[in-house]
Amino acid sequence: MALKRVISVLIFFLLYIHVEASNSQVLYIDDTNEKNPEAIQVEIASDFYGVKLVHAELKEVIISEEYVSHEISSYRGVIISSSVLNSTVGRDLLRLFSTSNNKLRVLVLGVNPEDDLNIIHEYSQVPLTCKKNTFESKNLYYTINGYNDVAFELSGLTLRYAGLSRKHVFVMDEGDDFDQLIEVSDNSVEGQYPIFIRTNIKEMELFLSTGLDLSSSDDQSQWVYNRENFMELAPVMMFIRYIFGNRAWHPSNHFANLTIDDPFLIEPYGNLYYQKLLNEMEQEDFHTTIAFIPYYYDRYDVEVVRLFNDNTDRYSLSIHGNNHDHREFDFYIKRPLADQEQDVRQALARMEVFHKKTNIPYDKVMVFPHGIAPKETLSILNRYGFIATFNGTNVPLDEPAYNSAQSQLRSVTISYSNFPSYSRHGLSRSYSYDSNVDVEHIKSMIATDFFLGNPIVFYTHQDFFYNSIESFNIIAKLVNSFDQEVRWTSLGEIARHNYLLRAMNKQTYEVLALSNTLNFENKTNKPITYNVMKKVASEITIKRVITMNGDQLEFIIHEGLLRFVLKLNPGDVQYIKIEQDYDVYPLEIDLSERVFSVIMIRLAADIRDLILSRNGIGRWISRLYYMRRNIAYLYIFMLVVLTSLGITVLCYAKLNRFSRHRVKKTIEEKGNSKKQGNCTNV
Repeated sequence: MALKRVISVLIFFLLYIHVEASNSQVLYIDDTNEKNPEAIQVEIASDFYGVKLVHAELKEVIISEEYVSHEISSYRGVIISSSVLNSTVGRDLLRLFSTSNNKLRVLVLGVNPEDDLNIIHEYSQVPLTCKKNTFESKNLYYTINGYNDVAFELSGLTLRYAGLSRKHVFVMDEGDDFDQLIEVSDNSVEGQYPIFIRTNIKEMELFLSTGLDLSSSDDQSQWVYNRENFMELAPVMMFIRYIFGNRAWHPSNHFANLTIDDPFLIEPYGNLYYQKLLNEMEQEDFHTTIAFIPYYYDRYDVEVVRLFNDNTDRYSLSIHGNNHDHREFDFYIKRPLADQEQDVRQALARMEVFHKKTNIPYDKVMVFPHGIAPKETLSILNRYGFIATFNGTNVPLDEPAYNSAQSQLRSVTISYSNFPSYSRHGLSRSYSYDSNVDVEHIKSMIATDFFLGNPIVFYTHQDFFYNSIESFNIIAKLVNSFDQEVRWTSLGEIARHNYLLRAMNKQTYEVLALSNTLNFENKTNKPITYNVMKKVASEITIKRVITMNGDQLEFIIHEGLLRFVLKLNPGDVQYIKIEQDYDVYPLEIDLSERVFSVIMIRLAADIRDLILSRNGIGRWISRLYYMRRNIAYLYIFMLVVLTSLGITVLCYAKLNRFSRHRVKKTIEEKGNSKKQGNCTNV
């Protein structure tokens, strides 16, 4: 019986592959087979949304009504390089598109000043030209006009991006012929210019996007995505998402989180007051994760523990290294892999003891101190049952930084050790004492992440709240203004819910799982079937796939992908765990720390966070260390701290001794005076 179920699962997925091939394709037509910026952009967008890209040279296309009706119309959309319009064949093809019985959606990508736009003039009363942009500012403002069907979460916003735009711009008279989807300006008298427009030509919905000015580049054929220039890629991303809708990869929900690194559970911890922050979370509706250092497993305030246990919807814990002795997960030449594995084992053992003592749950999510670890350390996390890691970058320490566009577009990647690695957004410590918070930059960052479907995770430290416990409120309001249904939750819940979905039909979804633990919820009024697939490494053995009820699901592994089927009725919630053949780690491990340097580093950190952070001079001393992040500077910092404390203690003792001496002297003088007075009276 089990064999029959496995065979049925395999047949189902093989049939799906056939159906999927005819429903998830976009056609890209160019006049050359060589890579150019437009071709690279189309590849990036297609890969991001999980759609199949078919590349055809213009000479391969048959210019006939039959070809357009039967072949072209089978694609969900067509993208044409603007250079195609410079030929008679290309213009004839566009005319055929406009008369097709099936309404085609077409994007002309990469329009530049040399392109022939006369064919557009045949159908439009508004003259359209393209020119080189003359903006010199590196603070450009992009207005995404309110066309919700195309702009989605970006609709109606004006966003600032720091990168210098290389896109040409359209020039046109005012009129109703074109929807001006995206406009750019530098807030000067020069005004706004559209870079992405839409019009209808008979039966064709036509989009046009300006190209890039690479005249100053040494290699004009190459283009590399940079997150500061998201608007260079935005038009093709919007177009593909528009034509595919929920058949493109999309998240199950929008998620957000604030993480505060380092604190242990005492009230207050430096400038962090847990009860006051809880009041702000309830007022502004956000969630805070404490990235907890396992070193402090036996240090906590009972009242703070009660606060966490009573408010698990607002507070959560994740794991922040082990001892946090500077960068304890550094290059292996500095910290051997075996030592890093020992730190992981000790961290888990300490967290288990902490959990048993306090009953506070924690997520098996690692936040590495001072930056992400090398690649092989992620394998260790996977083996010991961690579900994700969140850091300033999602690329391991020993890998090239952002070597692909996908690692910049998506905040999570499983490209390294098949383990979910997330990037998060740092909130500068200066925000807490600088009134000029760069709200425009944060707004653009949030909007871009919402559009891309990324969870929005901010991180900071206790001194972020130096001026006020309300310091994060303005950012929480910004996030909630984009989506009132955004789900603020823990890092663990984000990792469990952050899988990608795409519709096969109204009641069937394909799921690309990222983590070994998954939470599903059917919010519709119809039964839903989820066809789940997850990449598995060849050296990993999958033991079983189980539900929260302990039921085992049948699965297959085909071409490096684990596949199983989950069916949920309306309103059902299901928890899935993919069990691997882990090495079992023993909890019988020494929890204490006997290394002198670790003890001194944690002592210095305690002095920094609990004492120095509460006043201006102390914060200035702390910033000297953070500007350098060097162990030598840390020892200097500790020396300054200990010297300052020593001087303070000596001064206090001397003052106290001087005060006692003065009191004693005064008493003696009064006593002598009294004796003299008594003698006189006698």
